[in-house]
Amino acid sequence: MRKIITFVCLFIFSFTFAQNSLLWKIESKDLQQPSYLFGTVHMICKDKFAMQPKLVKTIERTSQAVFEIDMGNPNFMSQMQANMMSDKTISSQISKEDSIYLDNQLKTKFGTNLAAFDQIKPMLIMAMLMQSSFPCQVTSFEEEIIASYKAANKPMAGLSTVKDQYDYLDRFIDSQEMVKALKEMDSEKTKEIFDTMFTAYKNENINQLDKIMKEYSASNPELYDVLMVERNEKWIELIPEIIKSKSTLIAVGSAHLAGEKGLINLLKSKGYKVTAILD
Repeated sequence: MRKIITFVCLFIFSFTFAQNSLLWKIESKDLQQPSYLFGTVHMICKDKFAMQPKLVKTIERTSQAVFEIDMGNPNFMSQMQANMMSDKTISSQISKEDSIYLDNQLKTKFGTNLAAFDQIKPMLIMAMLMQSSFPCQVTSFEEEIIASYKAANKPMAGLSTVKDQYDYLDRFIDSQEMVKALKEMDSEKTKEIFDTMFTAYKNENINQLDKIMKEYSASNPELYDVLMVERNEKWIELIPEIIKSKSTLIAVGSAHLAGEKGLINLLKSKGYKVTAILD
């Protein structure tokens, strides 16, 4: 159960560690202008979403935005579609009982059966069903930030390709794990954990988020190491060139900011001054 909860937490939140702030200023004598690092949440009820004034100001003062993947690219959806199919059917990898469960879930949420989704990657189906389970219209910080940069006609880019992103996720979520995760989503324990996390995120209480993540990632450290640390180490080699001449907002899932191998510490290890923006 902890492995499933850990993955879902990383997928939705991706948390931070340090002072109580999700927004960080990046400075160096070699930079023409400061850049900024922001920890996002990938799914949140639209009626609970609020873009704080400090983030609005940062969007206004920066020249470009960089995300985990380039979601602002006009070809983003076609890139997703090109990478969404699996070489195995879901029904061939799960029990008959689980096939019935998943078929019912898809019929209830989308009015279609498992056959229509049978060759789509499990991670995508899980994300779709997770989003449809929210008791509200769902948005994300990425979606709202992208809208702001598009309105200002400012460029956007990604630290990874869509294929890179899917390849990482495919290493941990197969069809059986997907069904387990979906069943756990309905448990009171999981709902309680999510409520606690969303409250902590809203309050920018990143110490509490880090404590929760440590508790639920201890049983499966490889998941955290690959999805967080391995990608951070690749991204930190790209970031210096990105921020060298343009003031940039780097908006990634908040888990990428945390710990010894988080982006905050990795930036500091390269000589940057990284400070929390509190208001």
